[in-house]
Amino acid sequence: MIYDLNKVVEMFSLADELISENPTLLSMSMDQIFDELEDEIDKMRYIQWGVMTRAKMRELKSFDIQDIIDFLLAIEEHNILAEYIGFILQSEHDVSLLELLIEAYQQGVQNQILPFVAECIEYEKDCFVGQIDKILGLMESIGEEAYRYSFVNGYANLVVSKKEETLILEKYISDYSETLKYLITKIGDELYSKQRENAEKWLDIFLNEGLEHCRLMGIEFLNKSTLWNYKLFEKYFKYLETNFSESGVLWEAMIPIYAHYFVSDNNNLYKENVKERLYNIKDEGLSKKRKLLQSIGYYIRKYEEYIELIDHITNVSFEKDSQILQQLDYYVESKFGEEANKAMKK
Repeated sequence: MIYDLNKVVEMFSLADELISENPTLLSMSMDQIFDELEDEIDKMRYIQWGVMTRAKMRELKSFDIQDIIDFLLAIEEHNILAEYIGFILQSEHDVSLLELLIEAYQQGVQNQILPFVAECIEYEKDCFVGQIDKILGLMESIGEEAYRYSFVNGYANLVVSKKEETLILEKYISDYSETLKYLITKIGDELYSKQRENAEKWLDIFLNEGLEHCRLMGIEFLNKSTLWNYKLFEKYFKYLETNFSESGVLWEAMIPIYAHYFVSDNNNLYKENVKERLYNIKDEGLSKKRKLLQSIGYYIRKYEEYIELIDHITNVSFEKDSQILQQLDYYVESKFGEEANKAMKK
């Protein structure tokens, strides 16, 4: 995985020094290079990937997009060597990996090319927002979830870094799709990390849109904001209660925010309102009970308020729902510990 570009650049510099001392390395096969350097010091085992990348790149005779695609398709190793080949194409030969991947998608070979480009997408010079429909189709077509996650994360990072997210965010309002929702969620993460003001602007836009999918994304953005504090939740609380609470779908999406606010610091403004809302879940459907228990999770061990809340919620029949029973494990464990402590004090 390419986490630190400076270290990768340093690794290739050391590999180039090694090659200058022993040029025959470039004429060896991958296995021969590996064997040649495997018995050396630990640092050599790290540098060998750089040497193998340099040797492999000698097989590429042209930097035309089609020639690059054909070259990559012929490489069977989809390991760190693939990532380093992508890095060299991008950083030393000014090849747009995103443009390369879009072309591969149009040829139906995107999944074979993805291992070479996914880790470096965030370092691209252009995010090609004008081709967002193709990029969304590409995202949807990715077979392996790990590559899909890596590519979407990298693309969201790139879009926000280039400050070109507006067109994509606007598209979500009028042209909803599950793939676009996935991308917007990741863009939201990047906005909160890099452009908090812009994230809050879009939070407001989504919450005030009449369409359900926009309001759900507004709730998603609001939930992200609570990683820092609950000021925005308190700002929008009355609006949410008035406009969202009667919708079962919207209320269920808000349950995690309410549950976390309930035990947060400085929650006096709406604590009682939130408590009443959460306690009323006792009389609501199984899906909302599941959502509440998922939101609380192992934190039930930390807060007495949660134990009292679950005492109340489970005081009615909720059928033999396997998910709820599984999520009650932390509750039962906490109650057992509580009773054991009481017994020991007697």
